[in-house]
Amino acid sequence: MNVAKDNEEMLNQKLKEFYELKRNHPYHYQEWVTSGELADRCRKILNDVALVIENILKELGYGNGITVKVARGASYYPKSPWIAILFSGEKVSNGVYPVVGFYGDVDGMFIGCVESVANDQNGFTERFCLADDVAKHGHNDGLMSRYGFDKNPHIANQVAFFPSDMQVEIESVIISLKQAIEVYKQYVINRDEES
Repeated sequence: MNVAKDNEEMLNQKLKEFYELKRNHPYHYQEWVTSGELADRCRKILNDVALVIENILKELGYGNGITVKVARGASYYPKSPWIAILFSGEKVSNGVYPVVGFYGDVDGMFIGCVESVANDQNGFTERFCLADDVAKHGHNDGLMSRYGFDKNPHIANQVAFFPSDMQVEIESVIISLKQAIEVYKQYVINRDEES
């Protein structure tokens, strides 16, 4: 049994289901209520993607001390759903953390670090500014320089975008998860130095 191949096949199958759901049901908040059928279907798909991410993280030695959490939404399902990778003591409501996300109308998946909405002064869109920058401009300087990630440009520019029209290779996902975790660790070092 090839675990990496199984993870790759499941990931691509679930991403295909997710993109088809998005294309067949464009986001309109009234149709995407948290307890509604579309949100339930999306959550089920992303829970399966989260299992693949958990498997990868365990293989990388991050099995203990992390939580993989799928977006739920309060009243409405998020337009830009995400799967957060939370280290001990971190919360999606407060902080910067690695994430596998799907930026609004951009058809694809990204892996990188994002800022919690609760930390943001500028509104909801800031949470996924990294994916937006990568998808549209090929860089992510804004949030990175705000948090001192620009002190290590090699790490700061390691946000991966996987367009929906491409098969995702599990090795690329592994590399991207490692890089996102390194960005997160750099953030923690910078945060702790400022404290």
